[in-house]
Amino acid sequence: MGDAASGRASSRHAELRREDHRLLTAGGSYVADLTDGLLTGAYVMHIVRSQQARARIRAIDADVAREMPGVVGVFTATDLDVGPMPPVLPRFDPVFSPPLLASGEVRYVGEALAVVVARTAAAAADAAEHVVVELEAAVAVVDVAHALRSDPLVIAAAGTNVVGEALVGQGDVATMFDDCELVVRVDAVHPRVAACPLEADQTASASHSAGHCSPRPSDSRGRCAPSGCSGAAAAV
Repeated sequence: MGDAASGRASSRHAELRREDHRLLTAGGSYVADLTDGLLTGAYVMHIVRSQQARARIRAIDADVAREMPGVVGVFTATDLDVGPMPPVLPRFDPVFSPPLLASGEVRYVGEALAVVVARTAAAAADAAEHVVVELEAAVAVVDVAHALRSDPLVIAAAGTNVVGEALVGQGDVATMFDDCELVVRVDAVHPRVAACPLEADQTASASHSAGHCSPRPSDSRGRCAPSGCSGAAAAV
């Protein structure tokens, strides 16, 4: 059936998803279904995340959560010396590398504030609800134009909001348009893009006595953090 107004072909029937039957029956691969022997007795980690785009961390109270049934531990940046993540690209200044757990302030919605380690997923989720986070809202940088003004600075130590610059072109850009009868200038805005738009929501890993870490499965970058759970595994 055609669309007379636009001249485009259309259909009354929605395109069916091809993967649903496999995922909803026995064909999907989920962390909860893994039967790897290395994961026997694995603890579960639940991440407490920021609900604000920019804020100073006034306090994180996990005392109640630590005492809840099934909880092995609750950890914040003050409890663990885990350092920042490695730079996305080698040419980026490490000062821009985000911490694994926020310390002092949060810089985006979803930034990790604390982790709850428990014996079951339900216990971890329940305890996470009892981690009390006190945040003091600050001005958030929400678009490129705002970021380029470097006011405010997302990372004060960097002195700028520009992570990297690249110039693409040839010839003398400053003069090549001098003889043109018409010059059109536009600001092109496009959505954020990423090489890996879909990444694992959960992952499981097992640490061996030699200190190696075996993701089951790994995230899209093939990395996993040491569980620190005395050789047990952690499902994230």
